[in-house]
Amino acid sequence: MSSFTYCWTFVGNKNLTETLRENKEFFKNQIDNSIGHIKDMLKNIDSYFLGEDLIENLEKCKKDFLEKYTMEILLSENHTQWVDAQIAKLQDIVRKTKEYIIFVKTELTDNLDIQTLKAFIDVLPDGALKTKKKIQKIIELFENLEKEFKNPNANVKVIKQYLNNFPKDLFNIKYYKKMQQYAEILNTIEKCTFDNPSDIEILKKYLKEVPSEYHGIIKKIKQKLLEQKTFEVKKQIEVEQIFKEDNLKVIKKEEILEKIEAIFGKLKNINLQLAEEKKQLIQEAKETDDILRVELILEDLKFSYVKARTIYIQTEVLKNDLKMYETLAEEVGMKSEFNDLMQMEILHKEVVDDFIKILLDRKRQIMEQEIRKVSVDKFIRKIRELGYSVVEEGLMERLSKGEIVEIRTPFGEDYMLRIKYENDGIKIMFVRYVEDEGSLSEYEKHKDISIAKKWCSDYDKIKQLLSQEGILIEDKQRIEPEMRFYYLKKEKMEYAKRHQNIKSNDMQHRQRSV
Repeated sequence: MSSFTYCWTFVGNKNLTETLRENKEFFKNQIDNSIGHIKDMLKNIDSYFLGEDLIENLEKCKKDFLEKYTMEILLSENHTQWVDAQIAKLQDIVRKTKEYIIFVKTELTDNLDIQTLKAFIDVLPDGALKTKKKIQKIIELFENLEKEFKNPNANVKVIKQYLNNFPKDLFNIKYYKKMQQYAEILNTIEKCTFDNPSDIEILKKYLKEVPSEYHGIIKKIKQKLLEQKTFEVKKQIEVEQIFKEDNLKVIKKEEILEKIEAIFGKLKNINLQLAEEKKQLIQEAKETDDILRVELILEDLKFSYVKARTIYIQTEVLKNDLKMYETLAEEVGMKSEFNDLMQMEILHKEVVDDFIKILLDRKRQIMEQEIRKVSVDKFIRKIRELGYSVVEEGLMERLSKGEIVEIRTPFGEDYMLRIKYENDGIKIMFVRYVEDEGSLSEYEKHKDISIAKKWCSDYDKIKQLLSQEGILIEDKQRIEPEMRFYYLKKEKMEYAKRHQNIKSNDMQHRQRSV
């Protein structure tokens, strides 16, 4: 499924320059429509990770395609294949842009971490270089902060410089707040003079709170405490270290539970039913003391969330694509089916593709009916000008119902034209009503053939006149009078007349009733 659908039709005797202009105008409008839908997705979203270059990238792709689509391409043997390939590439970028926007909206929570940032780059469409650089910059800030806090010679000024480079969009994420907190701890440690008796307790409190992998902070705390050079303080540090080691499991569990809650929160936003099913596991993770079990629950939740997220993004992209067909669905009487699809929690590409195929087929049928109606109207007008008698009342309605319509010819009351819609075209038969075909003489049959040839001449004249008005009539099957002449029994003619009179009387009665 793509953001827009098209098919090739070949029209003869058309100016090539005009054809190229119309083709380029069509694709430009379709691409602009797709870009417009992406702009709608970005409305009311002010995010560091959703830059203007997402749209600029699409505009550039559109411009490149239109510039490369030249007369040389139009005249080449591989014209349609070239265009199809170029449009497929462009539509792939449109789809990836939509997926990226939905991915960011789904993942941009206060639990944003470096793994998610790297995932942003993986999902980002090719060509959005500015956004890619911005994400890479944030990843570098995350990595530099981690590196500095783990450095035994951690420098608070360097850390604050990194924090100052964070965009305002990320001031509320937990990681940024945590880094700010640790920077303040580091600053407090460096300024600590032990003038206040509570300073030692504050440092011991920090020793408990700061993760052991942040060696730079841990080392500075220990160094500061050891500056007192008392046995009591040394002993306290040893006790605190033992206490910390004893509580590593508790701390680790809390960290894992925090991750579980973060993923569970995101899962609720995209699949509430699945989140409800996982509630029991979440509760188990909180109650168990088995760290391995808690880690397994986290991995299970991660797997379920990633799978659900993939389906959610696919569904949202498909729904966004479907919105482009909302007006068309209403036009062709398929709005109810459209609404049903839009309300589904999970959409599959095959289902949407089938819906759009049916939608476009119905639109094509309606357009063909309209074109056919215009053609038949003009055809009827032309044969009237040539002396054929046409009762226009209800003619098109009867034809659309598949009924046979008869038209009197100027060759006598027994000679008629029978018209019927058949196999996406119009079947026209020149017939003569007779009492008994077997009783006709050879002279009469030759005369009938001569009369039928006059109709053929009129028909060719009508085709020529209509072609001047832009209506081309193609003969799928033409049987000349010499090959076969059609006779019908007069009883059929009488039945048709009675049937027509009944319909006319019924119509007049309904008009009087109104």
